Amino acid sequence: MVLSDSDILLDTFPSGSQATFVCSVGYTSAGGSRVVTCNAGSWSAVTLKCQKKTCGSPGEVENGDIDFPTGNEFGDKLVVKCRPGYILVGQSEILCGDKGWMGRLPTCEVVTCDEPSQITDGSFSPVQHSYNYRDVVTYSCGGLTVSGSQTVTCSEDGTFKPGPPKCIKVECAEPNITDAEWVSGSRPPHEYQATVTFRCIAGFVMEGEPTLECDINSQWTPGIPKCTDDAASTTVGWVMGISLDERLRVQNSRFGHCGERKQGSVSQSLAMEVMTQPQNAERVEQGQIVAGLLVHCQEPQHGTK
Repeated sequence: MVLSDSDILLDTFPSGSQATFVCSVGYTSAGGSRVVTCNAGSWSAVTLKCQKKTCGSPGEVENGDIDFPTGNEFGDKLVVKCRPGYILVGQSEILCGDKGWMGRLPTCEVVTCDEPSQITDGSFSPVQHSYNYRDVVTYSCGGLTVSGSQTVTCSEDGTFKPGPPKCIKVECAEPNITDAEWVSGSRPPHEYQATVTFRCIAGFVMEGEPTLECDINSQWTPGIPKCTDDAASTTVGWVMGISLDERLRVQNSRFGHCGERKQGSVSQSLAMEVMTQPQNAERVEQGQIVAGLLVHCQEPQHGTK
C-alpha cells in the first residue's frame, strides 16, 4: 500500500492531521481503515488490508485450451495452446493487469494442406484446391501397382504424410519347377499378389511351400520350391519322361524306378509301345504333346522294391 497522491507530497503533518493510504496497483482493499491520525507526534496504527486483484475467467478458445501456470491474479499470465490440427492466430500469452486481462484471446484455425504431389502414371482423389487437417487422399495407378502407401493424410504441420507412392509394373516370371505340376491359381501374366499352387508328380516330394505369391519386387515368395526323389515311394514304378513333338517323335526322355532317377534314352518304337499300354498307366498331356507316362509299382517282394 502507499500514501494517497495528495498526502505523499507533504513533508510534515501537524498533530491531529490525517493521512490516507491506498492499495498499490493490482491490489484492492480487503478491509480495515485507510486513514491514520497524527497524535502528539505519533501515527495511529495502519489497519488497511490489501489483496491481489483477480482477473476471473477470460472466456474460451474454440479448438484450443487455456492454461494458468501460476493462477489468474494480478501479474499472472494465461497461455493458449491450440489442439492438434489447428494453428494459433494472435498472441499465445496474456497478462493479468490492474483492470483485467490485458489483451484479446487468440483464435485457433484449422491447418490446411496444399494439393499433394503428383506421381508418374498415377492420379489421386479427391482433387481440391486445399485440404483440411486429417483429410485423406487416395492414389491409384491404373493398370500398374501402387508401391508405397496408397493413402496420405493432411497432417498437423500442413503437409501430407507419408510421402507419395510410386506406380510400378509388377510381373513375376512363370515358376519353373522340375517334376511338378500346376494345381490352381494364377496363369501368366502373374501380377502383384497373384498366387499359384504346385504339387510334385508321383514319386517326388516337395521341399518348400507349394503356394507362391508374387510380391512387390516381382519375385515369388516365400521362394520357389523343388521336387526331389522320394526314395521311400512305392507308388510309382517306371517313370517315363517322354517329350514328343507334334509328329510324336521322341525329343528327349528319362526314366527311373520307384523314385530312383536315372538318365536314359527311349527309342521311337519303344515310346509308341509304352504309350499304347493302358494297364497300370496314366498319360499326362499338355495340349497335343504327351509330357509323361507313369506306371504304378507292385508291392515290394522279399524286402526289395
